[in-house]
Amino acid sequence: MACTGICPECLKQKLLSHKDPTVLNKGRRICKACYQRLHRVAKLGSCSRCNRTRPLIYIDPTDSEGQKRICEGCWAEDKTGNCSGCSKNRPLIYNDPADPKGEKRICKTCWAAVCRKANKGNCSCCNKPRPLVYIDPTDPKRVRRICACCWRKGKTGDCPRCNKTRPLTYIDPKDPNKAARICEVCWREAKSGNCARCNEKKPLNFVDPTDPEKVKRICRGCWMEANRGRCPGCKLVKHLLYINPADPEKVSRVCRKCHCQRK
Repeated sequence: MACTGICPECLKQKLLSHKDPTVLNKGRRICKACYQRLHRVAKLGSCSRCNRTRPLIYIDPTDSEGQKRICEGCWAEDKTGNCSGCSKNRPLIYNDPADPKGEKRICKTCWAAVCRKANKGNCSCCNKPRPLVYIDPTDPKRVRRICACCWRKGKTGDCPRCNKTRPLTYIDPKDPNKAARICEVCWREAKSGNCARCNEKKPLNFVDPTDPEKVKRICRGCWMEANRGRCPGCKLVKHLLYINPADPEKVSRVCRKCHCQRK
């Protein structure tokens, strides 16, 4: 059910085949390369659920503040439960189209059955001939139907920044109440600014690791250079993106090669 678009991590036109595991916004999707990179650079630590030392890739969905992180095994357990369609204990991958609130989830088998029974026609959002599985959330009469791709992108409406009718997928980062929703184009512009290091206008996706207050934001290139140093394992100057497992205080960092050798 992947769709093509601009990846919010690398800002390239790619197939958005994976959900971003690092954010609570379930609608944000990234490409395969960025998904694999997030697994590689994930910090080792004690999982808040199983207490085992593993790469902490995912944010705990049960944590309302979004601070606790869990491993991939504990994250996969949350996705398993009783399907609202067949009542079997299966991985619940898709939202149930029959639920107007969008809280119930169904398995892959029931989702395929829904798609087969759905009427095919032109989607009221993208105007493409597809199975019209979901009801358009922006329709007050709940008559218009949209495809699964447009439903995943979020509610469609007038963006408060550009005033264009687009899928309002992201929360405005500059809104103090975290209530206003904006389109993907305006979200990328809101995340961009002058880097605190190179002073160039780029997407500021990282916090400066040298800033004690964790306020300054830097671009990807400066973030990689900030994590560059002499590896305590191989004694070579490389990007130190992994916590040294031999360090009891979990302070020093090692390169990828030394990290893989110690696994």
